[in-house]
Amino acid sequence: EVSNTKFADFLNNTTVTVSGSNVSQVGGAGQRICYLSNGLTHNGSTFGIDAGKDHHPVVYQTWYGAALYCNYLSTANGRTPCYDETTFDCDFTADGFRLPTEAEWEYASRGGEHNPYYQYPWGGDSISYADANYDYTSNIGTTVDVGSYAANGYGLYDMAGNVWEWCNDWYGSYSSSAQTNPTGAASGSYRVIRGGSWGGSAFDLRCANRDFINPTDNYLTFGFRVLAVQ
Repeated sequence: EVSNTKFADFLNNTTVTVSGSNVSQVGGAGQRICYLSNGLTHNGSTFGIDAGKDHHPVVYQTWYGAALYCNYLSTANGRTPCYDETTFDCDFTADGFRLPTEAEWEYASRGGEHNPYYQYPWGGDSISYADANYDYTSNIGTTVDVGSYAANGYGLYDMAGNVWEWCNDWYGSYSSSAQTNPTGAASGSYRVIRGGSWGGSAFDLRCANRDFINPTDNYLTFGFRVLAVQ
């Protein structure tokens, strides 16, 4: 999951507008990037991080803010950005960073455990507070450092819990026919989120669980991770 440190670097190296606690894109579609709370700060000239939250996952970013971070990271690493910053269409042929499709996310979450399928990323059907950060009512009640729990079979951390993660896809029904690397619906009103969070139940953390939210929304329980095709 992308940390506050990494997201603050993006904001400090990108031209943005700040109005109160709202940070927005300059140019393109002028979309809102994030809301400054629970991790990120702004002193009038630069973005900073609340004490002790450097390595917590960034929260309160919109889907558009996550996509713009991907473009920033692509440019910084000499790759071709995937997202058109006006339409936010994704070019899947570009070699830049992007949000995972819903299918890619679930494949990665399962960590190679496909026969049989298990409910959770660690290859099991049971869950405890030693496995992931969830259930705020009786557990930690906030985000924790990225990578605080054991990785899954692919070496990926926090595929369950800590924060929900934005996926690239518009939310829609699954196709009834077999698919290879599906990229989701062509359009829609909501974007897919996956993985559950510190504020949710064990049910939310299942590899197969899916939810949706308006791409302009931002919450204390939302974060994201990125990928690039090698």
